[in-house]
Amino acid sequence: MSEYSYKGKTPIQYGEEFIDNYLAHHTVEEFEPTGVSNYIKGVFMLGIDKICQQNKNKEYDKFIKDWLGKVLDKDTKKLNRVEGNFWISLDSLDFRQAGLLLFRQYEETGDKRYLESIGELCETLFTDYPKTNNGILWHNKQNAPYQVWVDGLYMAGPICAGYAKVSGKEEFAQHAIKQAVLMYENLHDEKDGLLFHGWDESKEAGWADPETGLSAEKWGRALGWYVVAATEMIGFLGKDYEGMDKLIPILKQVLEALLKVQRPEDGYWCQIIDKPNAEGNWREASATCLITFALAKAYRLGIVGEEYIAAARKAFEGIVDSLYIDEDGNKILDEVCIGTCIDDGDYNHYKNRQKVRNDLHGTGAFLQMCAEMNLVD
Repeated sequence: MSEYSYKGKTPIQYGEEFIDNYLAHHTVEEFEPTGVSNYIKGVFMLGIDKICQQNKNKEYDKFIKDWLGKVLDKDTKKLNRVEGNFWISLDSLDFRQAGLLLFRQYEETGDKRYLESIGELCETLFTDYPKTNNGILWHNKQNAPYQVWVDGLYMAGPICAGYAKVSGKEEFAQHAIKQAVLMYENLHDEKDGLLFHGWDESKEAGWADPETGLSAEKWGRALGWYVVAATEMIGFLGKDYEGMDKLIPILKQVLEALLKVQRPEDGYWCQIIDKPNAEGNWREASATCLITFALAKAYRLGIVGEEYIAAARKAFEGIVDSLYIDEDGNKILDEVCIGTCIDDGDYNHYKNRQKVRNDLHGTGAFLQMCAEMNLVD
């Protein structure tokens, strides 16, 4: 475990404080009133799970299992869904993210239903999910035809890589790697190495450039999802896995580009990530946590060097310095962008998105960052 600490606490201690505070104020019934998961809750629960894997905290483990008991079918262990609703069904990539919680359950119990549940989430991408002509998954079936969003890599890439590792079905690993490579090839900007938020193959979306199909801006959290997905996939499969000779150079190029747009004063990255000094742009916590996670994991995996972990520590310390406790005793992570589609995709769209406190996009990313930073030597 890491010997790194900031203000007398290790990264995992900051995460534990946040979870302890959350559990003191929220029951699992309050957290999950619907019985149907979505990726936002999955991101938060995965943050708890990553910390639980290190500290073996029984209260954390119970909260995770109680939540899974609500969102999984008791007989099949498949994620509950509402058919025809792209947000909470197999009609979207987003829905699959929560399946990442099932790997530990399968490993610890040996119950093959968990593996079968993961398998459904991955195998339906092959059998019943639309793709662009060059093979990139649409973001969802219902309202994003021919559209590729960078954040989609995180929703389906790591789970496919993990499924390949556990099941021995190599085609799912190659599928995940191919998605990352094709996304980069179709969405990156040769001028700075960063990726635009979206690409519409049909060029019919209101936000799509009529010549390139690309969106106008590069959104911070989407870039965060992309680099987290890439590092998680490498973590599942290993640096020497077939196809990594294509993915790892891409990851390094994107991380190098991200270092160039990090705010020097506090280590944050911004909402519109490539324009840190533009009028009205603002620092954004979830993107910062996700990128910090990816920098730390890439360093731990031996992909990048000291400059990158130094940037991660600067960002981690900036985030920690921003935490505060409100009048009700809740620990607060501020300046988190609410859920964000591309919509009209112009600068004002992203600049004017609402900033919220303790949105699960941000708190989940914070917990995952704490867990990963704690593993760095």
